[in-house]
Amino acid sequence: EQLEGPLVTQVAAFLKDQHPFSIELEDFGAFTPRTIYVKVTPNEHLTRIKHQLDQVVDQAIGVKEEGNLENKKFVPHISIANRDLTPEHFQEAWREFQKRRFKGSFQVREVHLLRHNRKRWEVLQVFPLCQV
Repeated sequence: EQLEGPLVTQVAAFLKDQHPFSIELEDFGAFTPRTIYVKVTPNEHLTRIKHQLDQVVDQAIGVKEEGNLENKKFVPHISIANRDLTPEHFQEAWREFQKRRFKGSFQVREVHLLRHNRKRWEVLQVFPLCQV
């Protein structure tokens, strides 16, 4: 919690100059054995912002030493079932979802910084993107 202040300050400074952008969604994916998600179509803008945010976070709280964000695979997605599925129910649901097709899109106008409270994720801060 003592690192939250510097993190929020640095992330806000970075995001205030970022403009809204589009996200395209297509079909479903899974992180076996517990998560089913909607796939985000590869997006150069999103990838660039993610890598820049990794650097901002590292400068604010030194995450690289603990978890090395730069080396973790980036799989942008929207979870639709996560940890609330038993492995058996996951298999049943995944058999259904992997046959389905989905297409959608939305405009990203803000970024939410989340904190895990050891039970669930909660919104720590919302950062609107530059609207000019």
